[in-house]
Amino acid sequence: MSVEVTPSRMDVSAIEGVDVETLELGPEWIKGGIAMRQRVKGLLPIAVRLHAAWKMGEPERIVAFLMRDNPNLLEVARLMMGLEDMDFGPAMMEEAVREDDYAKMLVMLHAGETFEVKGVIETFEDALRQQAYSRLILHMFNANTRLANALGESWADYFVVLVKHRQGDDYLAGQVLLGLMNSRNQGAFEAGLPRAMKSIIEELGGEGDAGVFETFLRIMAMEFKPENAFKTILKQKFGEAWSRY
Repeated sequence: MSVEVTPSRMDVSAIEGVDVETLELGPEWIKGGIAMRQRVKGLLPIAVRLHAAWKMGEPERIVAFLMRDNPNLLEVARLMMGLEDMDFGPAMMEEAVREDDYAKMLVMLHAGETFEVKGVIETFEDALRQQAYSRLILHMFNANTRLANALGESWADYFVVLVKHRQGDDYLAGQVLLGLMNSRNQGAFEAGLPRAMKSIIEELGGEGDAGVFETFLRIMAMEFKPENAFKTILKQKFGEAWSRY
Protein backbone atom coordinates (compact mmCIF):
# COMPACT_ATOMS: atom_id res chain seq x y z
CA MET A 1 0.00 0.00 0.00
CA SER A 2 1.72 3.20 -1.21
CA VAL A 3 -0.52 5.53 0.82
CA GLU A 4 -0.24 5.54 4.59
CA VAL A 5 -3.72 4.86 5.98
CA THR A 6 -3.76 5.95 9.62
CA PRO A 7 -7.32 6.62 10.87
CA SER A 8 -6.09 8.53 13.93
CA ARG A 9 -4.49 11.12 11.64
CA MET A 10 -7.49 11.63 9.37
CA ASP A 11 -9.70 14.72 9.40
CA VAL A 12 -13.13 13.20 10.06
CA SER A 13 -15.03 16.46 10.63
CA ALA A 14 -17.14 15.99 7.47
CA ILE A 15 -18.55 12.66 8.67
CA GLU A 16 -18.80 13.30 12.41
CA GLY A 17 -22.46 14.32 12.19
CA VAL A 18 -23.77 11.19 10.48
CA ASP A 19 -26.22 8.91 12.26
CA VAL A 20 -24.64 5.45 12.08
CA GLU A 21 -27.91 3.95 13.35
CA THR A 22 -29.37 4.48 9.85
CA LEU A 23 -27.06 1.76 8.55
CA GLU A 24 -28.09 -1.88 8.93
CA LEU A 25 -24.94 -3.93 9.48
CA GLY A 26 -25.85 -7.29 7.95
CA PRO A 27 -23.77 -10.47 7.56
CA GLU A 28 -21.57 -8.96 4.84
CA TRP A 29 -20.53 -6.19 7.22
CA ILE A 30 -19.60 -8.74 9.89
CA LYS A 31 -17.43 -10.74 7.50
CA GLY A 32 -16.04 -7.63 5.79
CA GLY A 33 -15.40 -5.96 9.13
CA ILE A 34 -13.11 -8.77 10.24
CA ALA A 35 -11.12 -8.43 7.03
CA MET A 36 -10.95 -4.64 7.39
CA ARG A 37 -9.64 -4.90 10.95
CA GLN A 38 -6.87 -7.14 9.68
CA ARG A 39 -5.99 -4.64 6.96
CA VAL A 40 -5.95 -1.40 8.98
CA LYS A 41 -6.76 -0.96 12.65
CA GLY A 42 -9.50 1.63 13.13
CA LEU A 43 -10.65 1.63 9.52
CA LEU A 44 -14.01 -0.06 10.07
CA PRO A 45 -15.65 2.85 12.00
CA ILE A 46 -14.61 5.23 9.21
CA ALA A 47 -16.19 2.99 6.55
CA VAL A 48 -19.38 2.71 8.61
CA ARG A 49 -19.66 6.49 8.81
CA LEU A 50 -19.04 6.86 5.06
CA HIS A 51 -21.79 4.37 4.23
CA ALA A 52 -24.12 5.97 6.76
CA ALA A 53 -23.62 9.33 5.03
CA TRP A 54 -24.56 7.65 1.74
CA LYS A 55 -27.62 6.05 3.35
CA MET A 56 -28.68 9.43 4.81
CA GLY A 57 -28.61 10.99 1.33
CA GLU A 58 -25.55 13.10 2.08
CA PRO A 59 -22.83 11.77 -0.23
CA GLU A 60 -21.38 15.29 -0.26
CA ARG A 61 -19.95 14.41 3.15
CA ILE A 62 -17.98 11.57 1.57
CA VAL A 63 -16.69 13.87 -1.17
CA ALA A 64 -15.67 16.41 1.47
CA PHE A 65 -13.92 13.73 3.53
CA LEU A 66 -11.95 12.39 0.56
CA MET A 67 -11.39 15.41 -1.68
CA ARG A 68 -11.41 18.39 0.65
CA ASP A 69 -10.05 17.09 3.94
CA ASN A 70 -7.99 14.01 3.08
CA PRO A 71 -7.00 14.22 -0.61
CA ASN A 72 -4.08 11.88 0.04
CA LEU A 73 -6.66 9.12 0.54
CA LEU A 74 -8.29 9.50 -2.88
CA GLU A 75 -6.24 6.75 -4.46
CA VAL A 76 -7.34 4.36 -1.70
CA ALA A 77 -11.01 5.41 -1.78
CA ARG A 78 -12.03 1.83 -2.46
CA LEU A 79 -10.27 0.69 0.70
CA MET A 80 -11.76 3.55 2.74
CA MET A 81 -15.27 2.58 1.61
CA GLY A 82 -14.67 -1.06 2.55
CA LEU A 83 -15.16 -2.18 -1.03
CA GLU A 84 -11.98 -4.25 -1.01
CA ASP A 85 -13.77 -6.59 1.40
CA MET A 86 -17.48 -6.08 0.66
CA ASP A 87 -19.21 -6.32 -2.71
CA PHE A 88 -21.41 -3.20 -2.50
CA GLY A 89 -19.67 -1.32 -5.33
CA PRO A 90 -21.72 -2.29 -8.41
CA ALA A 91 -25.07 -1.73 -6.66
CA MET A 92 -23.91 1.63 -5.31
CA MET A 93 -22.82 2.78 -8.76
CA GLU A 94 -26.11 1.56 -10.24
CA GLU A 95 -27.96 3.67 -7.67
CA ALA A 96 -25.76 6.69 -8.40
CA VAL A 97 -26.39 6.43 -12.14
CA ARG A 98 -30.13 5.91 -11.69
CA GLU A 99 -30.33 9.09 -9.62
CA ASP A 100 -27.82 10.96 -11.80
CA ASP A 101 -26.21 11.98 -8.52
CA TYR A 102 -22.92 13.76 -9.19
CA ALA A 103 -21.52 13.21 -5.68
CA LYS A 104 -22.35 9.51 -5.57
CA MET A 105 -20.93 8.85 -9.03
CA LEU A 106 -17.80 10.84 -8.22
CA VAL A 107 -17.20 8.75 -5.09
CA MET A 108 -17.73 5.48 -6.90
CA LEU A 109 -15.48 6.41 -9.80
CA HIS A 110 -12.69 7.09 -7.32
CA ALA A 111 -13.52 3.78 -5.69
CA GLY A 112 -12.82 1.99 -8.96
CA GLU A 113 -16.35 1.44 -10.25
CA THR A 114 -17.47 2.55 -13.70
CA PHE A 115 -20.67 3.35 -15.56
CA GLU A 116 -19.08 2.98 -18.98
CA VAL A 117 -20.71 -0.29 -19.95
CA LYS A 118 -20.65 0.67 -23.63
CA GLY A 119 -18.14 2.43 -25.84
CA VAL A 120 -17.11 6.00 -25.10
CA ILE A 121 -19.42 7.50 -27.75
CA GLU A 122 -22.36 5.27 -26.85
CA THR A 123 -22.04 6.16 -23.16
CA PHE A 124 -21.83 9.84 -24.06
CA GLU A 125 -24.92 9.70 -26.29
CA ASP A 126 -26.87 7.61 -23.78
CA ALA A 127 -26.30 10.19 -21.03
CA LEU A 128 -27.22 13.02 -23.41
CA ARG A 129 -30.38 11.25 -24.57
CA GLN A 130 -31.49 10.70 -20.97
CA GLN A 131 -30.57 14.28 -20.04
CA ALA A 132 -28.33 12.78 -17.35
CA TYR A 133 -25.98 15.74 -17.36
CA SER A 134 -24.08 14.85 -14.18
CA ARG A 135 -23.21 11.48 -15.72
CA LEU A 136 -22.33 13.20 -18.97
CA ILE A 137 -19.93 15.61 -17.25
CA LEU A 138 -18.25 12.86 -15.26
CA HIS A 139 -17.98 10.68 -18.36
CA MET A 140 -16.12 13.50 -20.09
CA PHE A 141 -13.68 13.76 -17.18
CA ASN A 142 -13.31 10.00 -16.98
CA ALA A 143 -13.00 9.14 -20.70
CA ASN A 144 -11.05 12.33 -21.42
CA THR A 145 -8.70 11.94 -24.42
CA ARG A 146 -10.40 8.74 -25.58
CA LEU A 147 -13.68 10.60 -25.90
CA ALA A 148 -12.14 13.68 -27.50
CA ASN A 149 -10.52 11.51 -30.17
CA ALA A 150 -13.69 9.48 -30.73
CA LEU A 151 -15.90 12.56 -31.13
CA GLY A 152 -13.68 14.31 -33.64
CA GLU A 153 -15.35 17.20 -35.46
CA SER A 154 -18.81 15.97 -34.46
CA TRP A 155 -18.27 17.58 -31.03
CA ALA A 156 -19.67 20.76 -32.56
CA ASP A 157 -23.11 19.24 -33.11
CA TYR A 158 -23.34 18.00 -29.52
CA PHE A 159 -22.08 21.33 -28.21
CA VAL A 160 -24.84 23.27 -29.99
CA VAL A 161 -27.48 21.02 -28.40
CA LEU A 162 -26.00 21.35 -24.92
CA VAL A 163 -25.66 25.14 -24.85
CA LYS A 164 -29.02 25.85 -26.43
CA HIS A 165 -30.64 27.06 -23.18
CA ARG A 166 -27.51 28.93 -22.02
CA GLN A 167 -28.06 27.89 -18.40
CA GLY A 168 -28.34 24.81 -16.22
CA ASP A 169 -26.36 21.58 -16.12
CA ASP A 170 -26.72 21.03 -19.86
CA TYR A 171 -24.98 24.36 -20.50
CA LEU A 172 -22.31 23.42 -17.97
CA ALA A 173 -21.79 20.12 -19.80
CA GLY A 174 -21.40 22.06 -23.06
CA GLN A 175 -18.69 24.20 -21.49
CA VAL A 176 -16.87 21.09 -20.27
CA LEU A 177 -17.11 19.58 -23.76
CA LEU A 178 -15.66 22.73 -25.31
CA GLY A 179 -12.75 22.71 -22.88
CA LEU A 180 -12.16 18.99 -23.37
CA MET A 181 -11.92 19.27 -27.15
CA ASN A 182 -9.66 22.33 -27.04
CA SER A 183 -7.33 20.64 -24.57
CA ARG A 184 -7.31 17.04 -25.81
CA ASN A 185 -7.98 17.19 -29.57
CA GLN A 186 -6.93 20.59 -30.86
CA GLY A 187 -7.26 19.64 -34.52
CA ALA A 188 -10.87 18.53 -34.17
CA PHE A 189 -11.62 21.56 -32.00
CA GLU A 190 -10.41 23.95 -34.69
CA ALA A 191 -12.18 22.03 -37.44
CA GLY A 192 -15.51 21.98 -35.62
CA LEU A 193 -15.46 25.51 -34.21
CA PRO A 194 -16.76 27.29 -37.37
CA ARG A 195 -19.67 24.84 -37.59
CA ALA A 196 -20.59 25.36 -33.95
CA MET A 197 -20.43 29.14 -34.34
CA LYS A 198 -22.53 29.09 -37.50
CA SER A 199 -25.27 26.97 -35.90
CA ILE A 200 -25.46 29.07 -32.74
CA ILE A 201 -25.49 32.38 -34.63
CA GLU A 202 -28.31 31.04 -36.82
CA GLU A 203 -30.29 30.13 -33.68
CA LEU A 204 -29.78 33.68 -32.46
CA GLY A 205 -31.40 34.97 -35.64
CA GLY A 206 -28.13 35.76 -37.38
CA GLU A 207 -27.30 38.49 -34.90
CA GLY A 208 -23.88 38.98 -33.35
CA ASP A 209 -20.33 39.62 -34.44
CA ALA A 210 -18.67 36.34 -35.44
CA GLY A 211 -15.23 37.55 -34.37
CA VAL A 212 -16.40 38.53 -30.91
CA PHE A 213 -18.30 35.28 -30.58
CA GLU A 214 -15.25 33.23 -31.58
CA THR A 215 -13.13 35.03 -28.98
CA PHE A 216 -15.78 34.30 -26.35
CA LEU A 217 -15.78 30.57 -27.17
CA ARG A 218 -11.99 30.37 -27.14
CA ILE A 219 -11.84 32.02 -23.72
CA MET A 220 -14.53 29.65 -22.45
CA ALA A 221 -12.56 26.69 -23.84
CA MET A 222 -9.47 27.75 -21.91
CA GLU A 223 -11.42 28.34 -18.69
CA PHE A 224 -13.07 24.93 -18.93
CA LYS A 225 -10.13 22.75 -19.84
CA PRO A 226 -10.51 19.56 -17.77
CA GLU A 227 -8.17 20.49 -14.91
CA ASN A 228 -9.85 23.87 -14.36
CA ALA A 229 -13.40 22.64 -14.99
CA PHE A 230 -13.14 19.87 -12.43
CA LYS A 231 -12.23 22.33 -9.66
CA THR A 232 -14.90 24.81 -10.80
CA ILE A 233 -17.64 22.18 -10.71
CA LEU A 234 -16.53 20.95 -7.29
CA LYS A 235 -17.01 24.48 -5.95
CA GLN A 236 -20.35 24.94 -7.72
CA LYS A 237 -21.85 21.64 -6.64
CA PHE A 238 -20.43 21.28 -3.15
CA GLY A 239 -19.37 24.70 -1.94
CA GLU A 240 -22.59 25.41 -0.06
CA ALA A 241 -22.93 21.88 1.32
CA TRP A 242 -19.31 21.77 2.47
CA SER A 243 -19.78 24.93 4.50
CA ARG A 244 -22.16 22.99 6.76
CA TYR A 245 -19.65 20.27 7.63
